[in-house]
Amino acid sequence: MIVKKNEPLPAASSGVSHKSGISSFEHSSSRSKLRGILAQNKTKELKINLTKKTMEKTKQVFKGRVIAAKTLHTATVLLESRKTHPLYKKSYAHSKKYLVEDDLGVKAGDLVEIIKCKPMSKNKHFKIMKVIGRDMEAIVTEQLKEEAQAAIEEVLPVEKEEAIAAAE
Repeated sequence: MIVKKNEPLPAASSGVSHKSGISSFEHSSSRSKLRGILAQNKTKELKINLTKKTMEKTKQVFKGRVIAAKTLHTATVLLESRKTHPLYKKSYAHSKKYLVEDDLGVKAGDLVEIIKCKPMSKNKHFKIMKVIGRDMEAIVTEQLKEEAQAAIEEVLPVEKEEAIAAAE
């Protein structure tokens, strides 16, 4: 029996079919074989389409903050996001830590952009693309130190001159 792709399969009849003399059991098993063959062809086509789609897709890119950069060529990046519970509609903070390949030499507190890549070790599957910003706390403390130093320099020379004048 030859069945074309778009043609529907014949219905199973009860008992023996009068034309071919095949019982309904043999007929149903041949139908299931045909369905299996057609399903395999469809899955092959789907797999080909899926691989094309995944190749066209861009890789995953995330923005996060470096928590630790203690080991050589490895940094720990924290990704933080806000999610909403599907039933209770309450928003909550969600965070995830990733081990990342560090070729740029980042420091703790830096804001970085990471991209998914092939596994480099058991737990490292991301790589740092670029440093978006430096540690804001460190920058602010440096600025405050500079301002404080400038204020001290303004005050201290006056006191030194007064102490020198009083000594003479």
